[in-house]
Amino acid sequence: MSRELISVELGSVSGYEAWRAELLAATLAADLGCAWLLTWTRSKQGVSLGRFHRRAEGAEYIERRLTGGRNLAAGPAVQEFAFVLPSVDWLDEGAGGLGPGQVLNRALRPLLACLRAELSSRSGLEPFYPGRDLVTVDSKPVAHAAYSVFADGVCVVEQMLFTAEAPGVVDSLLERLDPAGVTGQALGGLDAGCSLAQLGVDPQIDWARLVALESASVFACKLSPGSLPGQGLTADASAWDCFQRERGSLAAGRLVAAGPSMLGMLECSGVGPGTEGDVALSGIEICGDLLSSFHLIDQVEQALEGCPPVVSEIASRIEQLTSSTGGFILGCDNSGENALAALLARCA
Repeated sequence: MSRELISVELGSVSGYEAWRAELLAATLAADLGCAWLLTWTRSKQGVSLGRFHRRAEGAEYIERRLTGGRNLAAGPAVQEFAFVLPSVDWLDEGAGGLGPGQVLNRALRPLLACLRAELSSRSGLEPFYPGRDLVTVDSKPVAHAAYSVFADGVCVVEQMLFTAEAPGVVDSLLERLDPAGVTGQALGGLDAGCSLAQLGVDPQIDWARLVALESASVFACKLSPGSLPGQGLTADASAWDCFQRERGSLAAGRLVAAGPSMLGMLECSGVGPGTEGDVALSGIEICGDLLSSFHLIDQVEQALEGCPPVVSEIASRIEQLTSSTGGFILGCDNSGENALAALLARCA
C-alpha cells in the first residue's frame, strides 16, 4: 500500500456533496492504493444521520452520512473529517491486522494529539478516547467517530469535532426537523457534551490543516495536497445501492417493533405470518446502527427469512453469523443477540 495521504479541503458543502466526495475517494483508494483525508463543514445547520437509521420523507437538512452511528448535529460550527483508506491496516502496518476495536483507536490519534496541544495551557483538560464512538474532555463529549469497511476492504473513518456547536443540540434539531420522531434520538450522553469554544478554545483554529499535518507524523506518510475529479460517481439512488440500501419509509401493513438504543432508535419490521398460516419471520428490515461490519445487517435479514419467531432460535442464527464473520452487535444492551432477537420476534 502507498504511504501517501492526499489531503483535500472541501470547504463548506452539503451532506450530499460530502457523501459524493467520500464515494469518489473510496473508488480511488481501491484503484490506486493511496489514502485520502477529506475535511469539510456543512453549509447549513442540520442533522447528520447514521446510515442505517430511517429518514423521514422530505425532512430538510437531515442528511445521511457514509458511516454508521448515532444521529448528530452538523453545520458550519462542526468540523468534519474522513480518512478514506485502501485497508484498515494502512493505519498501522506493523500491527499484523487490526481488529474492530483498534481501528478508531489508531484513526483518532492525530485528532487527539491536536486537541492535547491546544488544551495544554488549560489545567486539567485532557482529551480522552474511552472507546466506542466519542472523544471526551473533562468527561464531556466533544467529538464523534465511526467507520465502515466495504466488501473490497476500503475503510472510511469519519470524525466530527464540535468546535462551536454543542453536540446536545441534536435533540432540539430533531424536534424541529423531524417532529414525528421517525429517526429516533440517541441515548448515551450527548446532552452532557460541549463545544471546544465552551472550553475556551479559539473557534477560528484551522483544525483541517492541523489534523492533516499531525496525520503525516502519526502515520509516517507523505502528505500531499490534492483534489477530487469533478466528474465521476454520482450520489444518486443507484450509486447508493452499490454500497447499502437506504432505510426509507415503512410500507403499509408491516408489523413494527422498536426500542431505544445507544445509537438511536432500533427498529425491526416484517410482513407477519407465513403464506399458509405458518408463523415465521418474513420480509425483515432492520433500522438502526447496531451491527458491525455494516454488511452484516443485510446478511442477518436474509438469514432470518422463514425463521420461527422464537428468541433463542433468532439469537442463535445471529450469533452464528457474527462468529463466522468477525462481526459484533453494539449499542443495544448487555444481552446483545437476545436484545435484537426479542424485537425481531415481535414482527411475526
